[in-house]
Amino acid sequence: MRLKLIKNFNEISDYHVVLATSKHYHDIHHLMKRNRKYTALFQEHLLTLDEAIEEVKARPKNTSIYQKLFMLFYKDNTLYAIIDLMMHYPKHDDAYIGLLMVDAVYQNKGIGHNLETTLIKVLTTLKFKRVELGVVVGNEKAYSFWKQLGYESLREVALPTNDKTLQVTVMEKVL
Repeated sequence: MRLKLIKNFNEISDYHVVLATSKHYHDIHHLMKRNRKYTALFQEHLLTLDEAIEEVKARPKNTSIYQKLFMLFYKDNTLYAIIDLMMHYPKHDDAYIGLLMVDAVYQNKGIGHNLETTLIKVLTTLKFKRVELGVVVGNEKAYSFWKQLGYESLREVALPTNDKTLQVTVMEKVL
């Protein structure tokens, strides 16, 4: 299913989509480090390479590595965006977006909207019924972005991180 999702994405996307491997860690770190407003929500120091690698590998408890796709979106050998996706989580017919991040240089150009729209098409083709995600309370830009795309708030939960506990709004989109 992972390869089918990537194949479908490549067929209908303007980007070359690949799954992250160790050879991509520096590109991922560079992109994430440039999104300082986002990383500042979680920690007070600059994002390290090890922390970026940890993000690539992180997944919820009781899930398989085969459910996780850390997708990279390249064009002309430049990494434009990343999507961290868990398939069949939290329920079998669900997908969970752990992160959709566009490089700060390319934000506000419709890339995130385009990627989410394409992701929804691919997930619908693969018979997923619902997408869930979390937005840190106070991140109004992200909250507005997801609301515009049709996501609805479900509940607030506490999310412990290394530095602090964050309040997160869980949102969903029924497909």
